[in-house]
Amino acid sequence: MITASSNSDVNPRTAVMSHLAQNMYPRVIDVGAAMNPWASPHVTHCMDIAPVKGLVSFLGDICAEETWLPVLAEPQFDFSICSHTLEDLRNPQLVLKMLPRISKRGYIEIPSKFAELGVFENFAPQDQAACGLSGPYCGYMHHRWIFSVQNGELVLFPKLNFVDKIAALSQWRETQSGLVMHLCMWWETEMPFRTWNNDYLGPNPLAVMDGYRDNLIKGL
Repeated sequence: MITASSNSDVNPRTAVMSHLAQNMYPRVIDVGAAMNPWASPHVTHCMDIAPVKGLVSFLGDICAEETWLPVLAEPQFDFSICSHTLEDLRNPQLVLKMLPRISKRGYIEIPSKFAELGVFENFAPQDQAACGLSGPYCGYMHHRWIFSVQNGELVLFPKLNFVDKIAALSQWRETQSGLVMHLCMWWETEMPFRTWNNDYLGPNPLAVMDGYRDNLIKGL
């Protein structure tokens, strides 16, 4: 099941915390928790490049298959959380493939395409000059991926350098009111996903731009 929240919705993490409190799962893992372990009161384990105080930690690069071997050797977890992590990774496909292998069900939270393409990061004038920027930067500079939900499937788009030039997407920059700002996915048994165009940026620039635009405007 995939749900989404808009600006006016209650923080979806409240529902996650309530679910964990009610079910009292004995084994809960947070993948990518080190920067913001917001669910730690109900989490028993974490997996990231750095440990989280009070949790059993599996340390390593979660984009590398060997990092998952100790976790796969453990009994399956009852619930997993992966919150605002996938967009930063070089290989989010591996994480999405592994989550159903290590846990029975879980929650994934990522920024929506509306948030990614409708927000400009503003820099102080002195910082713009120091970095050689001519103005604000479209989206979040450290994110590598843009996500969309289409026909019950999570679709991964590599964040390409022409996204702020696509006229069909400019409407998202005019207003953020009422737009879905977070993709909040509850899954059980499996997490359906695919990479746009089979992760192939071809066969030529025009095909990439047309396909990227025509597919990214679909779905959530």
